[in-house]
Amino acid sequence: MLENIPRFDIKLRKRSYTFLHLNQLEVGISVREELGYLALVDGKDSCQMLLLAAICTHLSQSKDFLFLERERAQFSDLILFNGAIQPITLKDIKHIKRAMKHHRASLISLSEPANDHANSSNDSWKYNNQLRVKADQHYVFINASTLGLQLLVEECLHLAESFSGYSHFDWYSTPSSVELLIRNIARND
Repeated sequence: MLENIPRFDIKLRKRSYTFLHLNQLEVGISVREELGYLALVDGKDSCQMLLLAAICTHLSQSKDFLFLERERAQFSDLILFNGAIQPITLKDIKHIKRAMKHHRASLISLSEPANDHANSSNDSWKYNNQLRVKADQHYVFINASTLGLQLLVEECLHLAESFSGYSHFDWYSTPSSVELLIRNIARND
């Protein structure tokens, strides 16, 4: 059980947005963009991969967004959401980031996702074009479908349980997307 995750309800342009807000330094997950074509999401070890899997499970079952805020200038903020529910733009993020300073957060708990391989299959084609990743030095946007979030959950659970150090998501993202790589640093030999 993952407890005390801050959740903000913010209204912007007649739309209501609900964000899970976490700090990269506190949770041990760092995000950065490199060379203009690669987005790296690094977790320190298996517990960070389980946290990321739990967040993706929550996002697929709700209309929430994840805002993973950076601590240092060399990193990027991560915004992860199901774009089929409510698309979001960079302009929206800037307003929401300002609004979070003035709103009070409620705290929620997330349960660890079960490693249920009943839904998974070896048909990797079904995950094609389920992720849209855009990145610059300040922000990394991951717009995932429900199936794309399920893919992220399965891959994060795999990274937590195995000695695979990383997963490439390039073949699951749209042709215009930046390449996405998620790494478990402790197991990335």
